[in-house]
Amino acid sequence: MSHNSLEGLREFWNTEIELELQRADHDLEDKPTHQDLLDVGYGRLTYTLREHHKMTLSGFLESVGYVEEAAEC
Repeated sequence: MSHNSLEGLREFWNTEIELELQRADHDLEDKPTHQDLLDVGYGRLTYTLREHHKMTLSGFLESVGYVEEAAEC
């Protein structure tokens, strides 16, 4: 996974990782956590993002459509 382009990782997310999360009964409306990725065998994604793309998991998840909800005051 470490040699993939960022666009390739996004495509892999959409075609493979989200399907695995769904199979594991993760609600795709909820932003996945690192633990969720570990549970489906993709925990190294955070390393790949950090070391090869200088990106956090949160930043990557935003780029594939997950947005942080603003806290209510």
